[in-house]
Amino acid sequence: MKSREKGACFAPFSLFARRRAVRLYYEGTDITDDVRIAGAVHRDAAGGRCDALELTLERADDWYRWGPQRDDEIRIVHDGYDTGRLYLNTVLPENNKYRILATGMKSAARRQASAAYANATLSTLLGVCAAECGMEAELYGFDGELDYPFVLRQNEGCAAFLHRLMRWEGGALKTFDGRFVGISCAYAQSLHAAQTLKISAQQAGFAYRRREDAEYCGLKIVTPYAEAAAIDADAAGDNAPVINHLPALSAAQAGRWARGLLLTHNRQAEEASVQGVFNRGLTAMARVDVESSTPAAGEWLVEEVTHDFVRKSSAARMLRCRNGIR
Repeated sequence: MKSREKGACFAPFSLFARRRAVRLYYEGTDITDDVRIAGAVHRDAAGGRCDALELTLERADDWYRWGPQRDDEIRIVHDGYDTGRLYLNTVLPENNKYRILATGMKSAARRQASAAYANATLSTLLGVCAAECGMEAELYGFDGELDYPFVLRQNEGCAAFLHRLMRWEGGALKTFDGRFVGISCAYAQSLHAAQTLKISAQQAGFAYRRREDAEYCGLKIVTPYAEAAAIDADAAGDNAPVINHLPALSAAQAGRWARGLLLTHNRQAEEASVQGVFNRGLTAMARVDVESSTPAAGEWLVEEVTHDFVRKSSAARMLRCRNGIR
């Protein structure tokens, strides 16, 4: 499994030749001219939700001559944007059309299981889960040798288990192109902005919200073996919870998780959403700067974006960058 340190560039999609038409690939073959695409919506997400594609096709008989099977590979390329490999999940007949649902994970990733891991590393845990699902794994901004003296997988699917670990570490799990990708939020925040959005107070399709009462000013982890605390110098609230159910066996591990959990929690307190024309530069975990006279001005990370390739529109939800965690 590859591990990328700070300074490496996370590229959430590959740039193909900028063809305007929506191209549909099935099991590596371009079948665009053999089907009629009535709808194509791709959700690019991080933080607990996997990538997904909802495809609506006419001429269903032409689709079925391909003999579709669960976990077959589907991808769409449109105007320089590539969804990466997605896996066939469900086919639903509707009014002489077919709605096809594909996700960023293979079906094996949903199998729930329990396991205990001793003296493992973050890199090892991602690699084990990826191998179980027939996928690959990659880390961005994390030291893959972060230690886990002991950790339990508690009747969880691989994605749910890895999502829990990413929250502890202050990161996000993303499924992209056949991979489980662990991305450090601090690393993603430190990258140069992929683009700058200029937003006015009256701009259609824009919304902003901050819930100061949802922010923690600090967080402390206490176990029978260790304890450590973290603070957020930028938090407005005065709530500082104590967490005592995590398997931290050293002060270093407790401190790492305190900072990670404080970051992942406080990121949720401030969000902005924007809708507009198709924007291939909006991808999950991309850094975006906002120029605005509203409170939304500043640095953001894209949490989730929905691209409608047929209607040529994009809608993104962003969470504020938090740089005051210590």
